[in-house]
Amino acid sequence: MAYVVISGEFPGHKASEIGKKFLDLPKLPDFVKTEHVFNAVAGKYKFFTIYEITEEEKVF
Repeated sequence: MAYVVISGEFPGHKASEIGKKFLDLPKLPDFVKTEHVFNAVAGKYKFFTIYEITEEEKVF
């Protein structure tokens, strides 16, 4: 098992546009599971997501 952390930020006025794009993304493979998603808005929209990779041979 392995974990991947993704973080990023974007201007708050782009949130609607990015949300629509998010809905169009392909589904994650079965061996990738979203563990936690953290969001904050303070001028910019910031996110921090933790993914669990359940099949190590897919990573290493």
